[in-house]
Amino acid sequence: MPTNKNAQLRYQVLDKCLSNWSRRYYIEDLVEACNEALYLYNGETKDGGCVKKRQVQDDLKFIESEEGYAMQIDAIQDGHRRYYRYHKKGASIKKQPINQEEINLIHDALLLLRRFEGVPQFEWLDDLEKRLYTTSKLGETLDSVVSFQHNPYLKGMDTYYKPIFDSIVNKRVIEIVYHPFGKDARTIVVTPYFLKQYNNRWFLIGKHKGSEYLSNFAIDRIEGFNETSKTYEPLAKDIDFKEYFSDVVGVSVSNAPVEEVVLKVSNKAYGYIVTKPLHESQSAVSTPMEDGYWQVILRVQNNYELRSLLRSFGEQIEGIAPESLRKMMKDSADAMSRRYNDYKSEDKMSKTNIPQKVMRLLWLRAAGRCEFEGCNKILYEGDITKEYGNFGELCHIIGDSPKGPRGGEKSESLAQDINNIVLLCPACHKIIDSDPEKYTIEIVEGMKKRHEDRIRLVTGIAHDKKSHVVTFYSKIGKHLPDFSFNTISSVLFPEYYPEASTAIEISMKGNVMKESDPNFWEIEDNNLQTAFAYEVKQRIQYSETKHISLFSFADMPLLVRLGTLFNDIRELKVYQPHRDTKKWEWQESGDENIEFRIIEPAEKSKQPVLVFALSATAITERIRTLYSSQDVSIWTVTCTNPNNNFLKTEAKLNEFASFTREVLDKIKASSAYNEILVHMAMPVACAFMLGHVWMPKADMKLILHDYYNNTENRAIIIE
Repeated sequence: MPTNKNAQLRYQVLDKCLSNWSRRYYIEDLVEACNEALYLYNGETKDGGCVKKRQVQDDLKFIESEEGYAMQIDAIQDGHRRYYRYHKKGASIKKQPINQEEINLIHDALLLLRRFEGVPQFEWLDDLEKRLYTTSKLGETLDSVVSFQHNPYLKGMDTYYKPIFDSIVNKRVIEIVYHPFGKDARTIVVTPYFLKQYNNRWFLIGKHKGSEYLSNFAIDRIEGFNETSKTYEPLAKDIDFKEYFSDVVGVSVSNAPVEEVVLKVSNKAYGYIVTKPLHESQSAVSTPMEDGYWQVILRVQNNYELRSLLRSFGEQIEGIAPESLRKMMKDSADAMSRRYNDYKSEDKMSKTNIPQKVMRLLWLRAAGRCEFEGCNKILYEGDITKEYGNFGELCHIIGDSPKGPRGGEKSESLAQDINNIVLLCPACHKIIDSDPEKYTIEIVEGMKKRHEDRIRLVTGIAHDKKSHVVTFYSKIGKHLPDFSFNTISSVLFPEYYPEASTAIEISMKGNVMKESDPNFWEIEDNNLQTAFAYEVKQRIQYSETKHISLFSFADMPLLVRLGTLFNDIRELKVYQPHRDTKKWEWQESGDENIEFRIIEPAEKSKQPVLVFALSATAITERIRTLYSSQDVSIWTVTCTNPNNNFLKTEAKLNEFASFTREVLDKIKASSAYNEILVHMAMPVACAFMLGHVWMPKADMKLILHDYYNNTENRAIIIE
């Protein structure tokens, strides 16, 4: 059957003419009728006509043909001309039964529609199918030959899927009661955008009120739903959700980098994943390795769904890289091994009956964590389920048997001595006892002492030394320091300790905009201010803790803005990522010979331009070239031996802050202008301090620039 819309319209027009026996339609009349209809339908001109006589003649042949409508048309001679009408009065293509080809196409469509069988909002499909088969000439209902995965017992689908679907379509903000696994239920205001199915579960993709980050909510974890009258917040920029999820397995998208995941795959599993790729980015080495295994590479984020998928293959797949993925897979395998191994068998148990008093005291001294150096795993909580329980094991430093690991003359006398027992996770226990020559008495004793001394020190920190850990980051190029909470929180000790077990994040997760986008800086600036007000300021206002420990790494203009937002917060400690050590800790020394200096312009009355040439000197010449044809006064802040890693100590950062404060005052005193054009090449902590020392209403307006794509671009205005 024809698929061209114009062709279909012509057939309908011709059908109407041919069925009208009260009028004679000559070929010219049929051409005119077709052109008239096309003009009314899509505005095609009637003058000259877009449909020609030859086209109408071909259409008449098609209507008569078996491939068309198999209608008998009479061409009746009238003098020197002929007029056309159907052979039978009242005939019409609309009354023709559908042919076998059409029946087959409808059957195929219905089979595809069965994919939505059982999904709320699509109940009408069942009724449609029944009506088509009972009121038409399609024949008997076609037996299903295709089955699509669907879980009819998934919690929440009958109750919440349809109203969520409607809220997305109608752009309405909703309020849900959400109950994550292992946590308390909470009420969340969500702007809904998208529904996605993964692993036979449905997820709502939306964002919290006041947040710019996209989050996913499993529909089976929703326990309450209400539409609200709150203003719907459209996305800052349209998101292609297919592209949004392109770098992940599943639905969990984060700010984590897209990494090259290298897998070692058995021959048995290789055939399976070649025919059913794990991800669209999958590629494989064409020949097996020497050991018969295959190397398969993905480019994805390391998320929970990826690890779950890899675990489903058991021993058939081994994660080789990155190291973070390999460690997570190992920890998971260790946890599973613990559950299946019988640790209570006589050959694996200590032969000594340790008194309950000793065990309780050891748990207290170790703070419920593995004492193996570098492990520190929590032993009162399951790795995966997060259920509370005893997941620790007692290990003797001097074996409780002379024949045991590190056993000797004192074995029996020290068997119940708390100073001879360490608390370990099962994996570390196995490591220590399997290699007593490496893990000697002295080494294990040292581990125990250092761990318990650290616990004593940390728990002895005064109550008023609590600090909110705040993070703000976005990738600059390919660089992003370690923002894991364990890493950054450890930097606080012993001066402070974290207020909570997680950081307050004001990072721009889920942002798909690029610096080249015209509204990038305006949107980023607004997002940052909104996130700060919601995530930081609001919390601090209602908290007894006023101290902030800030870890930031982002584009310079955003860091300056962040500094201005912290103007009212004086109990603040700022950290700098150090390139040489790959750590956040401030050093005790190393930058004593660094001195800050200002290069002042000869003529100070012109438009002031402030250049920070601390990380590199190339910016100096670049700015002079940029303003070579403009009447400006260029002020340059530099230092002894400018480089990316000159800032070592907190004292030097504070010195920079004081120096910058003096520079801003000096420029204001010598200029009649009310704004400063600012260009920056300096450590991220210095960029923050520039904003932090800037005083609203008192200082000149700062017009911040960012160097991108070999161009100094105006970014953010501080006023």
